[in-house]
Amino acid sequence: MKLGRAVILSCSILLSPLAQAQTWGDAKQISAEESPIDIKLTGWGKASIKRATTNEGKADNVRIGGLNHAVTVEKDGYRAFVIIHEGVPGSFWHQDTIQNMATKAFSRVTLEMGDYFDLDYGAADFRLLPISFTENDKKMNCAYYRAYWRNYFARGHICAPAGQALSQEAAKIFVAHIAYKSALVPADEGKLP
Repeated sequence: MKLGRAVILSCSILLSPLAQAQTWGDAKQISAEESPIDIKLTGWGKASIKRATTNEGKADNVRIGGLNHAVTVEKDGYRAFVIIHEGVPGSFWHQDTIQNMATKAFSRVTLEMGDYFDLDYGAADFRLLPISFTENDKKMNCAYYRAYWRNYFARGHICAPAGQALSQEAAKIFVAHIAYKSALVPADEGKLP
């Protein structure tokens, strides 16, 4: 299944730049309960997390330390990937255009890209980019997103069930209900339209 491979490839691509800029070990698989990432949507939560990892970068005399947490989530045909990098205040990790990030994450398919849109979520200013591709004769509609703020960086994607549309509103609701420690705190428990 191409989407499954895309999610796995996304994990490796999203974590690969870290090895170039930091001394990183292999990502360690952890339980959903151990992950500081949660999806605060009705019926989602920790039960929707199918895979969770953590990876800690070691500080040396040139580089600063950092911490990554990532989850792959699935619920009601939706699939999503969330990664959050936590560094020191004022640090920015792997800045790139959202178009380049999406192209790298979905490098095995040809993407159609829409016009990006923004979402203010607490201290974070997220930018989302509608993307679509064809898989098994069905159109896959997704949104790729990223944000930088203070000492955090977040990125990932959400895809609607195969053949179904993904509205801007649904993508915004998903992103606005990602919870991470005190850095991302949803105002309520949301529900996808």
